[in-house]
Amino acid sequence: MGLFFDKPEEPGRTQRLDALESRVQQLEATVAFLSQREEVPAPAATSFAGLSTDLLAQVQRHKREGKPVQAVKIYREATGVGLKEAKAAVDAL
Repeated sequence: MGLFFDKPEEPGRTQRLDALESRVQQLEATVAFLSQREEVPAPAATSFAGLSTDLLAQVQRHKREGKPVQAVKIYREATGVGLKEAKAAVDAL
């Protein structure tokens, strides 16, 4: 069955949805980064992709310090996303 209707699932639908979710996370990370860099409030000033501002600051600090594994670990623990999605989101910051 399909994801939304009673039709058989199209080949590649899951992969396309995963790619879209990953891209949305990358775009959210980019908006948060640019908002912080330009001192413009982000649309959701209190959180980013489910992260509190404190956790987001930790993720950004670890990335800036050259500790991407720690940044991805914090992001994954806070959001519950998979490794691939967390890495993509941290890379986009």
